[in-house]
Amino acid sequence: NILGREKVARLRALSDRVRLSVVADNITVAQGLSDGFADAATPLPVLVECNTGADRCGVATPAAAAALAQAIEDLPGLQFAGLMTYPPAGAATAVTTWLAEAKDLIEITDLTVDVISSGGSPDMWRAHEMRRQDLGSRTRCCKRAGLVSAAQILCLGEPLVEFNQTPEGQFAMGFGGDVSNVAISAARHGANAGLITRVGTDPFGAALCGLWADEGVSSANVTQAQGEETGVYFVTHDTDGHHFTYRRTGSAASRLAPDDLPLDALQSCPMFYSSGISLAVSDSMRAAVVAAAEATRTAGGVFAFDPNLRVALWPLEVAREVTHSVMAACDIALPGLDDARQLTGLQPPEEIVRFYHDLGPRIVALTLGADGVLISVDGDMRTLPGHRVDAKDATGAGDCFNGAFLASLLDTQDPFAAAEHANMAAAISTTGYGAVAPIPTLSHTRSALNAAWQS
Repeated sequence: NILGREKVARLRALSDRVRLSVVADNITVAQGLSDGFADAATPLPVLVECNTGADRCGVATPAAAAALAQAIEDLPGLQFAGLMTYPPAGAATAVTTWLAEAKDLIEITDLTVDVISSGGSPDMWRAHEMRRQDLGSRTRCCKRAGLVSAAQILCLGEPLVEFNQTPEGQFAMGFGGDVSNVAISAARHGANAGLITRVGTDPFGAALCGLWADEGVSSANVTQAQGEETGVYFVTHDTDGHHFTYRRTGSAASRLAPDDLPLDALQSCPMFYSSGISLAVSDSMRAAVVAAAEATRTAGGVFAFDPNLRVALWPLEVAREVTHSVMAACDIALPGLDDARQLTGLQPPEEIVRFYHDLGPRIVALTLGADGVLISVDGDMRTLPGHRVDAKDATGAGDCFNGAFLASLLDTQDPFAAAEHANMAAAISTTGYGAVAPIPTLSHTRSALNAAWQS
């Protein structure tokens, strides 16, 4: 709880320099925060602090948590961001029940509980007992705070540091790498996502690890390789669209091999994701993708795959042969129209979808750029039109779609609803620059969808 104009003013100044969130357990604190942030360009994320038995501080009941959450959301300059608690030692089951009830009450009002932060030093070693499934699949748990659970989606590939050309001709540093983008999109849309990769012990590798920590993406299966380098790439723009230039040869990630795979994690994970870029990076990573997919599917999980084509990484004929063979072993195909036309030699979207169904996947979501998505389940095809937005940069729109789609699919078990959700998320992601920064959150996407339905 932050009280007093001077403290709130210092918080406001800090928020202009770093990304932060705060907690509140009463309306007086929330009102003071609102007074200081009412004219802020970006709302201040506020979590409701909950007393789940430790009797240190926090609202006393789940109903009180729901009431304060709504009050925070209604105050100018604030945004309800989730729930936070210091749990009593040894009471994981009771705390989970309390938080689950609060979450249910809050989401009845159409608010979203994007974060549940729980944990403390006395009970950190028992954090695994706080079971995510009991809190609901839509909650993005805050692992750094101690509420840790196994990944629902594990993504394998190469993360990269991005330098994206702005309209002024400068290059803004950001982050990319398709599987990293997908993991972040999935996390922002409520899934518990993690990465399988390697990064160098250089500033770029450290920056990526910091990014994943901030985004709630698990790096438990990320190796920091001593003396190796992290890949980078540049994005330039012209009248023909955006273009990529890579500096990734011999990178730490390119040396990932089957022996590096966390088989236990893959065998307990409901979903594994990778892409055609991961297949093209190196022979060893290609073998790792195939082995990881087999491990996940053998244990009852599903394999989602985007053939994401980069002809700069390998010849088209080789890409066709390899991606088609991998597609035959996947459950969810996530191709983009331009890539699919090159890989299949077909033009009509419906023929492309049928082609991929014939290879094996039960679900095919063919993204159509600004025209939306063609989603098909066992041959039942539906076209969802694109949303009109002030598009600036479509660099990571496909990755945003994939992560949002997979997260929503895990939540709803409805591919058509998941495609509708992801279609909006991808559209929103084109309104900013870079692959990561413009990816919306679950709340943002839902709000935009609700507005679209009402218009």
